[in-house]
Amino acid sequence: NSILQTGTPPAATIIDFIGSINKGAMALSVSCSNGCGINDGWNLVPNPYPSPIDWNAPSGWNKTNISPSIYLWNGNTGSYATWDGSIGTNGGDRYIPLGQSFFVKATGSPALAISEDIKTASLPSTQMFRTTANFDWVRLRLEKDTQHYDEAVIKFTALANRSYLFDEDALKLANTYINLSSLSTDTQELAINAHPVITGIDTIRLSMAATSGQYTLRFPELNLPSGTQLRLIDKYLGIDTVVTDITPYNFTISTDTTSFGQNRFLLAISAPPLTVANYDLTISDIKVFPNPFSDRLYISSDTNLSGHIQITIHDILGRQVTTTMIKTLDRNATHLIDVSSLKAGIYFAKIMLDNKTLINKKIIKITK
Repeated sequence: NSILQTGTPPAATIIDFIGSINKGAMALSVSCSNGCGINDGWNLVPNPYPSPIDWNAPSGWNKTNISPSIYLWNGNTGSYATWDGSIGTNGGDRYIPLGQSFFVKATGSPALAISEDIKTASLPSTQMFRTTANFDWVRLRLEKDTQHYDEAVIKFTALANRSYLFDEDALKLANTYINLSSLSTDTQELAINAHPVITGIDTIRLSMAATSGQYTLRFPELNLPSGTQLRLIDKYLGIDTVVTDITPYNFTISTDTTSFGQNRFLLAISAPPLTVANYDLTISDIKVFPNPFSDRLYISSDTNLSGHIQITIHDILGRQVTTTMIKTLDRNATHLIDVSSLKAGIYFAKIMLDNKTLINKKIIKITK
């Protein structure tokens, strides 16, 4: 009881490990009941080996019905570090230290088994996702002081869903002092939110929970395409601010319930304008509809286009399934593409003008 403390940072303690060193393959105890809903299936499991282990190790893990995210408690800050397999918050990464337990979320009848292949010789000094990430992201940090803060990440991937999916998003676990998250469209609070790539203008709600006082919201990492505009809308004060990675937003949380929670802050993200030849276009000028579609797909433009216009459809594996070349696309006219031969599934419609991409949009084929 002297080691496990709540509400205050833990005191420095020397712990002696006595007994046989764990080695070899083993199964870790995990369980799930009541359908493994949002609030069920949480398991605290240990790193049983006398070395750090790698959650992303290419072999040595058997994860059956286990979410790809892990959560590690930091008693010094009263917050959880999260890692979703590709990016982390509050210092969370793929490496789990010696003696560290961590939470995993079961999504069905679970099993978690390990072998010594997951062991690693040392903890690297940098977060490896910064050199290997194949997606864009925004990192947000809510601070009261250097000791009390929380982070949230929004990452943008082509196949992501706006609603919560356990294999894409990392749920938010409540911290002791400060909580920051973004909301999925089904209002799940997320530490890491996988969101579709921005192709026009989109908005994402933020959620904050903290005691009354002065706070600062920062954006330390804005890994977005050049020309993307990010705005923070404070509905409580009626302030609309263009976000940069060097400009903090200072504000106050009071006892007024509208000064915090899920309805004060909104992120508005605008994709960069497209400039092709003599055209100055926004992605919203090009429309691909209906979506989902069945036998016919239509293309239209709010601007008269002429030149070498190529319309290509690829399947989810990147294979070209159909392509069409046209010379003009008049304003408010539509171009019909017969897609009746395609099987139901996910595709991407890519429209190029004079070898420059105007839009690459995810579309879904359904059967009648």
